[in-house]
Amino acid sequence: MLISFLLGFVVALLSWQVNLIATHQGLRYRRSAAFAAGIGATFGDLIYLAIALTGSIRLEQFPQAWWLIKWISALVIIFMAARMFFYPIELADSQMTAEKAHVHSFAFGFILVVGNPLILLIWFVIVNSFLEEVLNLHRPMMQVFILAGFFLGSLSWFALLAGFLLEKINRLETKYLQQFSRAGGILLLFAGIMTLLKHI
Repeated sequence: MLISFLLGFVVALLSWQVNLIATHQGLRYRRSAAFAAGIGATFGDLIYLAIALTGSIRLEQFPQAWWLIKWISALVIIFMAARMFFYPIELADSQMTAEKAHVHSFAFGFILVVGNPLILLIWFVIVNSFLEEVLNLHRPMMQVFILAGFFLGSLSWFALLAGFLLEKINRLETKYLQQFSRAGGILLLFAGIMTLLKHI
């Protein structure tokens, strides 16, 4: 379980697209919204990780779907990029209730992952090239421990992001936060374009 915990923490840490969205939500509304976005992304990863662990979907059976996977992935990323660029970070929206901000943030995090089927390909690689070498994946309880460890590890990073890092970032002047938001939008746009150019 320690291995899967560390895997969850590292995957969340390196998921720069999710972290950009979570930071944007946390600074625009409240820090707990960043954690909600992280929870959404974590659940999305759990779905794909569970599919990869059980092998319930064999991607090689659907070669005709590659182009659709690529376009869905790119469009989701570009949508998030536009939202960050045209809705920059500003003072907290007093009209947005905490519950509504959390629901929106959870949805954005979840859609960013589940709406990007390329992540499923990455999980198949991780499971086949790493986890199978160090763990007995054929035992059902081992799969449960992997999913639980990943869940806790991923949420640990997003708790750190929302509870500590955002507090430091939020001390910056509003104009710098807005520049961060637009720069993040440009980065996500670039990622979406690169996704379209990939040969799957």
